[in-house]
Amino acid sequence: MAELLRNQGYPDVILGGRGRDGGVDIFAERRGDLGHELVIVQCKRFAEDHKVGEPVVKQFAYEVEEREATRGLIATTSTFTSDALKLIEEKRYRLTGKDFEKLAAWLGQVRDTTGKRDA
Repeated sequence: MAELLRNQGYPDVILGGRGRDGGVDIFAERRGDLGHELVIVQCKRFAEDHKVGEPVVKQFAYEVEEREATRGLIATTSTFTSDALKLIEEKRYRLTGKDFEKLAAWLGQVRDTTGKRDA
Protein backbone atom coordinates (compact mmCIF):
# COMPACT_ATOMS: atom_id res chain seq x y z
CA MET A 1 0.00 0.00 0.00
CA ALA A 2 2.79 2.41 0.88
CA GLU A 3 4.44 1.88 -2.50
CA LEU A 4 1.11 2.32 -4.31
CA LEU A 5 0.66 5.69 -2.61
CA ARG A 6 4.20 6.76 -3.49
CA ASN A 7 3.43 5.90 -7.12
CA GLN A 8 0.27 8.02 -6.88
CA GLY A 9 2.31 11.12 -6.02
CA TYR A 10 2.59 10.98 -2.24
CA PRO A 11 6.32 11.44 -1.60
CA ASP A 12 6.04 11.35 2.20
CA VAL A 13 4.70 7.96 3.22
CA ILE A 14 5.18 6.81 6.81
CA LEU A 15 4.17 3.46 8.23
CA GLY A 16 2.18 3.59 11.46
CA GLY A 17 3.34 1.78 14.54
CA ARG A 18 2.26 -1.72 15.47
CA GLY A 19 -0.33 -2.23 18.15
CA ARG A 20 -2.37 0.65 19.50
CA ASP A 21 -1.98 2.99 16.53
CA GLY A 22 -5.62 4.04 16.44
CA GLY A 23 -6.16 1.92 13.35
CA VAL A 24 -3.83 3.95 11.15
CA ASP A 25 -1.29 1.83 9.28
CA ILE A 26 -0.02 4.42 6.78
CA PHE A 27 0.25 8.22 6.71
CA ALA A 28 0.71 9.68 3.21
CA GLU A 29 1.33 13.39 2.64
CA ARG A 30 1.83 15.62 -0.35
CA ARG A 31 1.63 19.28 -1.22
CA GLY A 32 -0.53 20.08 -4.21
CA ASP A 33 -1.91 23.12 -5.98
CA LEU A 34 -4.80 23.23 -3.50
CA GLY A 35 -2.62 22.88 -0.41
CA HIS A 36 -1.34 20.16 1.85
CA GLU A 37 -3.03 16.74 1.82
CA LEU A 38 -2.93 13.95 4.40
CA VAL A 39 -4.31 10.53 3.59
CA ILE A 40 -4.46 7.96 6.35
CA VAL A 41 -4.83 4.27 5.57
CA GLN A 42 -6.08 1.30 7.52
CA CYS A 43 -5.21 -2.11 6.08
CA LYS A 44 -7.32 -5.14 6.90
CA ARG A 45 -5.82 -8.46 5.87
CA PHE A 46 -8.85 -10.68 6.22
CA ALA A 47 -9.83 -14.05 4.79
CA GLU A 48 -12.19 -13.90 1.83
CA ASP A 49 -15.21 -14.80 3.97
CA HIS A 50 -14.40 -12.28 6.75
CA LYS A 51 -15.92 -8.98 5.64
CA VAL A 52 -15.04 -5.55 7.02
CA GLY A 53 -18.04 -4.38 8.99
CA GLU A 54 -19.65 -1.04 9.73
CA PRO A 55 -18.08 -0.72 13.23
CA VAL A 56 -14.57 -0.76 11.69
CA VAL A 57 -15.56 1.89 9.15
CA LYS A 58 -17.24 4.03 11.81
CA GLN A 59 -14.14 3.92 14.05
CA PHE A 60 -11.86 4.78 11.15
CA ALA A 61 -14.13 7.67 10.09
CA TYR A 62 -13.62 9.00 13.62
CA GLU A 63 -9.82 8.72 13.17
CA VAL A 64 -10.04 10.68 9.89
CA GLU A 65 -11.88 13.48 11.69
CA GLU A 66 -9.70 13.40 14.83
CA ARG A 67 -6.46 13.57 12.83
CA GLU A 68 -7.91 16.19 10.47
CA ALA A 69 -6.93 14.05 7.49
CA THR A 70 -7.97 15.07 4.01
CA ARG A 71 -9.09 11.51 3.32
CA GLY A 72 -9.10 8.05 4.83
CA LEU A 73 -8.69 4.79 2.94
CA ILE A 74 -9.65 1.36 4.24
CA ALA A 75 -7.96 -1.32 2.15
CA THR A 76 -8.88 -4.97 2.61
CA THR A 77 -7.97 -8.31 1.08
CA SER A 78 -11.63 -9.20 1.65
CA THR A 79 -14.84 -7.23 1.01
CA PHE A 80 -17.16 -4.92 2.96
CA THR A 81 -20.57 -5.62 4.47
CA SER A 82 -23.53 -3.74 2.98
CA ASP A 83 -23.74 -1.52 6.09
CA ALA A 84 -20.04 -0.70 5.80
CA LEU A 85 -20.47 0.20 2.12
CA LYS A 86 -23.44 2.40 2.99
CA LEU A 87 -21.36 4.33 5.53
CA ILE A 88 -18.45 4.68 3.10
CA GLU A 89 -20.87 6.12 0.54
CA GLU A 90 -22.29 8.55 3.11
CA LYS A 91 -18.75 9.75 3.88
CA ARG A 92 -17.56 9.59 0.26
CA TYR A 93 -15.85 12.99 0.38
CA ARG A 94 -13.59 11.91 3.27
CA LEU A 95 -13.56 8.10 3.17
CA THR A 96 -12.77 5.47 0.54
CA GLY A 97 -12.96 1.70 0.71
CA LYS A 98 -10.98 -0.59 -1.56
CA ASP A 99 -11.71 -4.30 -1.43
CA PHE A 100 -9.57 -7.02 -2.98
CA GLU A 101 -11.05 -6.55 -6.46
CA LYS A 102 -10.58 -2.75 -6.41
CA LEU A 103 -7.05 -3.07 -5.01
CA ALA A 104 -6.13 -5.50 -7.79
CA ALA A 105 -7.49 -3.09 -10.41
CA TRP A 106 -5.61 -0.17 -8.81
CA LEU A 107 -2.38 -2.18 -8.78
CA GLY A 108 -2.93 -3.00 -12.45
CA GLN A 109 -3.39 0.68 -13.29
CA VAL A 110 -0.23 1.64 -11.42
CA ARG A 111 1.72 -1.10 -13.18
CA ASP A 112 0.42 0.15 -16.54
CA THR A 113 1.46 3.76 -15.87
CA THR A 114 4.84 3.04 -14.26
CA GLY A 115 5.90 0.01 -16.25
CA LYS A 116 6.85 -1.69 -12.97
CA ARG A 117 5.80 -5.24 -12.20
CA ASP A 118 5.94 -4.83 -8.43
CA ALA A 119 4.46 -1.43 -7.65
